[in-house]
Amino acid sequence: MRYLISVCLLLSIGCGSSESDPLENMMNDDGQGGAAGTEPLGGETPDENMGGEAGDPVTENPDQNMGGGAGDPMTENPDQNMGGEAGDPMTENPDENMGGGAGENVNEMPDEEEPIGAPIGESIEIDHGTVSADVQGNLTLHINEIDDALDMLSSSEMLDTIIGLLTDDEDEEDSEGDDAFVEEEDDDGLEIDLTGLRDEILEIISDRLLVAERAQVSEDGKTVVYTVDADEFCATDDAGDGDDSESPEELEDYMECTARFNAQPLVIHVSSDGAGKINLAVAVGNHLPEEMSIQIHDDLISVVASMQAATSFLRLFIDEESLALPDVFEGRVGLEARREGSRHFAVRTSILESLSVPAAYAEGLILELEAQSAPLTLLLNGPANTIDASLGLGTLEAELPWQLIVDFLHDDSGEFR
Repeated sequence: MRYLISVCLLLSIGCGSSESDPLENMMNDDGQGGAAGTEPLGGETPDENMGGEAGDPVTENPDQNMGGGAGDPMTENPDQNMGGEAGDPMTENPDENMGGGAGENVNEMPDEEEPIGAPIGESIEIDHGTVSADVQGNLTLHINEIDDALDMLSSSEMLDTIIGLLTDDEDEEDSEGDDAFVEEEDDDGLEIDLTGLRDEILEIISDRLLVAERAQVSEDGKTVVYTVDADEFCATDDAGDGDDSESPEELEDYMECTARFNAQPLVIHVSSDGAGKINLAVAVGNHLPEEMSIQIHDDLISVVASMQAATSFLRLFIDEESLALPDVFEGRVGLEARREGSRHFAVRTSILESLSVPAAYAEGLILELEAQSAPLTLLLNGPANTIDASLGLGTLEAELPWQLIVDFLHDDSGEFR
């Protein structure tokens, strides 16, 4: 038994710490949609307010009062009176006269959405020292500023209310080991600290991925290639390399990790087209480097990847038992975090090619999601203490086995979650 789910989702959320309630700014004293104190229209009847001056009755002929000044008859041809100045005939082409001034063509297509990431210019010479310094410097800058910008959430009354609604008092009293967290939450509210995540990311990059001993510079000096060593990446600590001194669990994890990296070698090609601009092309197994590109610049971080390459990349770090990924995942996606200013970031996603998990792999999830330029956007403005987000997935079709739902809703003991 399989279930088909079709969803069309459009959601926009905004929050901030402004002293005035945003809802109050949208309503006037009378509860109307206009701004507070807006003057009523001049005429006492609605017929007196269809285009003339306030308080001036319109002419008896309604066709003379659909865009010209009060009392100014329009031309006999109605096609000449759809947006131009009163008495000014519009052009013969009606497509040029649907809202703009006379003679303006407003039927032009809007500008296309900017591509994810920055265009890559001519490569410059680069070495491992530059790669390491720029990658760590740019990541540190961006993560620190995002961390600072998110400080607004620690004093958000809205989040405190949401957390209170989602928290079960009885569960808090019965739970063990969570007292310190609950007490900190009650006293200080929600606290977000990205410094630990930042340090872990930088350590993985410098000690396991972009390792100096693995760097090979091209003949022209414009590309540095890193071939990730399985033993080096999978070591659990400085001394651990899969020897007998490790616990059975650590040894098993190490063997599984090295098996994954040996089966799907990870090679990273690094180049630069300017100071502070690092471009990475990541090849996993048989996938070409062009299938996954990452930019770590001083003003943005972006990722563009085919879903098949991204799935192979994730399999290097995630055990199949922990997260089952589809063998075939069609499509191409992009993600960008662009620095607009100090503690001010614009995050945007893009479905560059429609996402699909074909029905031939019906043992798991079947997914269909059409290409979209910006299904998810988020604006994080630290100086203004605001976060704005919008989500518009269009039509999402998903089909999944009933057993998958049962397994998700029940734990190993058979209890309902």
